[in-house]
Amino acid sequence: VIWRGPAKIGVLKQLFEEVNWGDDLDYLVLDFPPGTGDEVLSACQTVPGDRKAVMITTPQEVSLADCRKCMDFCRQVGVPVLGIVENMSGFVCPTCGARHDLFSSGGGEDLAAIYGVPLLAQVPLDPEFLRRCDAGELPDGLKASAGVSAEMAKIVESIRAASA
Repeated sequence: VIWRGPAKIGVLKQLFEEVNWGDDLDYLVLDFPPGTGDEVLSACQTVPGDRKAVMITTPQEVSLADCRKCMDFCRQVGVPVLGIVENMSGFVCPTCGARHDLFSSGGGEDLAAIYGVPLLAQVPLDPEFLRRCDAGELPDGLKASAGVSAEMAKIVESIRAASA
């Protein structure tokens, strides 16, 4: 579906105002592309209740630049940032065990330090994990890689702790 901004904003408003989420909703996760556009601003203004953000970046500068804009945006609209997740944080060769930083290294850690928020996780690239996810085996996929599984657990625990 190709929608212009007003249509997307209308659907967001409908989602928040007309859906009966019930009393048992613990979390509602909205995944926005990088940027500070109308959709993100509308969500920040429309979502009822407690709102928090988690920034996802990759280690290289092009991604970090987008995240800096988003961090500043969140501060301006009063949405606390729980922390930063660095995705594609290295690749550990399944054959030889050597780590390779394909997309630079340390960018998420540096960004977290600059903004005074925690680095929640550094999720590595894992071909077996990706293969299993593509095959629709996500629960088993989490067991495929100790590295990915441990980092995902850190993210979940950080979000739970911040909501307690």
